[in-house]
Amino acid sequence: LAKPAIRLRPDKLAGFWDNIERHAEMGKETLFLAAKARQNCRLFVLRHLLTYLIEDEQKHDRILAQLEDFKRGIYPYA
Repeated sequence: LAKPAIRLRPDKLAGFWDNIERHAEMGKETLFLAAKARQNCRLFVLRHLLTYLIEDEQKHDRILAQLEDFKRGIYPYA
């Protein structure tokens, strides 16, 4: 509370957002590969870990969608 608020200009957000979008694409690829691996996996422990990974990546996808809404709200012309 004693420090000034963070200010993020639209031009800085654009560069930062490119990294987020690349991360999101990697997450989608991870989801695809994990789902394929889980489908072919016979070991309970590995299937459980793959399920956890898939659920975690889906959570990240939801959070990124919320950030996209936030971005549109602060800079609707992007």
